Amino acid sequence: PRDSSAGPLRRRRMLTAQQAHDLLYEEATFLWIVASDVVRGKLPDEQTKARVVAAAGRIGALRQEAYA
Repeated sequence: PRDSSAGPLRRRRMLTAQQAHDLLYEEATFLWIVASDVVRGKLPDEQTKARVVAAAGRIGALRQEAYA
């Protein structure tokens, strides 16, 4: 039984802060490379487009995790 004066239960984090930072760094680096290619006139292929969508999803998931 929990003590009724105890604070609310906190959900356990899925990632450590270091893991989240590393993942964000990797995704941001990938997106930067794709963006620099686009600036130089090289459009992404379908595989790269799918990877961009996945990167955006991972970054969004990291944000949700940070505020959970």
